Amino acid sequence: MILTTNYDLLLEKVFPQYDSYIGQDSIKSNLNDFRIMKIHGSVNDPKSIVIDAADYNEFSVRQEYMVAKLLTYFVEYPIIFLGYSVSDDNIKKILNSVKKIMTSPKNVSIPKLENIFFVEWNDKQNPVLDSIPSEKIIDLGNGNGVKVNYIYLDEFKNLFTYISQNSIDVGVLKTVNKTIDNIIKSSSITNLEVDVASINYLKNPQMFLSLLQKPDMMLSLSTLKSANQLASEFPFTPTELAKKTHYSNWQLLYKDIDAISKKYSVDIRGTNNQFHASISGGINRYSKVALNLLLDHHNDESLAKYFVKSKQ
Repeated sequence: MILTTNYDLLLEKVFPQYDSYIGQDSIKSNLNDFRIMKIHGSVNDPKSIVIDAADYNEFSVRQEYMVAKLLTYFVEYPIIFLGYSVSDDNIKKILNSVKKIMTSPKNVSIPKLENIFFVEWNDKQNPVLDSIPSEKIIDLGNGNGVKVNYIYLDEFKNLFTYISQNSIDVGVLKTVNKTIDNIIKSSSITNLEVDVASINYLKNPQMFLSLLQKPDMMLSLSTLKSANQLASEFPFTPTELAKKTHYSNWQLLYKDIDAISKKYSVDIRGTNNQFHASISGGINRYSKVALNLLLDHHNDESLAKYFVKSKQ
């Protein structure tokens, strides 16, 4: 999440896949990490801009819930201040609240908030390293203060390199979040079974991250409405389908499916279709149509009727 007190649209241009919210608008939306929160308004909505004393007074009265939501982020997540002097009264109030939550009232010294980093840029070349502090004290007013981590830079490249991660498409991550949310809310989640192989697949974070970088592998996630839909339309794991169609194991099942695919020029296991759905490229589910297809195959009946619609 990016929190800003700026009014311009620079961040929207730099991060086009992030959702932008002005003030209290963020409260009405589902919580996600891919957002730009413009707490002092935006040029898109001049009436929302907080700029003078009257605006700040109104902000304090009307934005209490939003400030409470921001407080959660300041307590639970790493926070990096970039290009910011921490002179804003609203931010100071949040930091003061964080201080009260995270420190003991018996502690009379100035506490340090370990999850907060203050980055200061200066074009002064070759500064005396011994004179650069590792901590910064932020004055919160009324004799109160708090320490944060202090980072001094004359250019930002090293910082961005240090905090960079493998590039994963934000749109794909949003899809993952939405799908997981649907599954959690689903009333049929207890009926949703997966194979042991699928569980092991999900335990491999590197494989999962590599798949997230391939949006085409996430096709079924983008079209899946809920776990209810998955359970009703594709109820069988490969092992379950093998048992119901008289195969001793899923390997033999796959052998016949591949033979049928070759005969009718339809890639049943490699694509999402009326017979099969793949989530994240690793969890395979099969439909009742696939069950009927394989039962007819066992009985040596014609399978052409299943592929007339598929080839259209």
